[in-house]
Amino acid sequence: MVFEEVANTILDFADYGLVVLILLLVWEIIQFIKGGTDAKTKSVSELNLTDWSKSPILKMSGFNRWRRRANTAQLNTYLEEQKETELLNEAVKQAQEALAKANQIVNSASIDSTSRNDLMRETRQLKVKLGDARKEYKGVNRNTWRMYRRTNTVLEKMKKKDEDTTQLIALENNILKLHKENVTELDKVLAEFANMGKALDEVDKVKLPSPLALKKKTGLMIHLEAIKTNLSKTIYELEEVYKKQLEIDKEVQGIISLAKRAWGG
Repeated sequence: MVFEEVANTILDFADYGLVVLILLLVWEIIQFIKGGTDAKTKSVSELNLTDWSKSPILKMSGFNRWRRRANTAQLNTYLEEQKETELLNEAVKQAQEALAKANQIVNSASIDSTSRNDLMRETRQLKVKLGDARKEYKGVNRNTWRMYRRTNTVLEKMKKKDEDTTQLIALENNILKLHKENVTELDKVLAEFANMGKALDEVDKVKLPSPLALKKKTGLMIHLEAIKTNLSKTIYELEEVYKKQLEIDKEVQGIISLAKRAWGG
């Protein structure tokens, strides 16, 4: 409807208090033209003109629909962040499993087909989980920007009311900063994992019809030590990324709280 489009445009650029007054007048004119005597005889409170959920004016203007979209955008952002947190946690646990298998072989100074296959299986699963965590950040960033487009409207509203926007701006900036750092760190982890590929290939191609004794600083042990070192570093870096992701989760909840307070939700 043309009226709805005009109303939405007004809502994007005007103060909501002024908009309500304008639409009250429009409502009265519409009721007069329609001969709506019932509407004329009812008080403003009886008509629910200022009740966010029941007001016919706010329903016509699309404000309630806008609030639902904003809430949905923020909920999606929070759910994406939670999914990323879960994937990072799984990657950390998987790296620990892989390191445990490598330690078992190195500490026993012996390797057989079973222990070798266990190590290869755990490292392959780690590669998958690292890829999943990195891929998920595409969805996280997409929903984060959607939320920012909604909260920017709230930010402008807060400025017009001379409300302090420092906290909201700080939360947004910190989320963007932490996202950027985590993406960089995950790319670094993936690159280091790829560099471990040669050592893994050397271990994987060895024929093991029977258990093989391992000597320090020679042959296969060198590759296994390299795998251990790489996995230990991977765990440390993933745990740092995970800590930042937990901070992001907290910051997103802060934005949702501030935004809901600003738009009365």
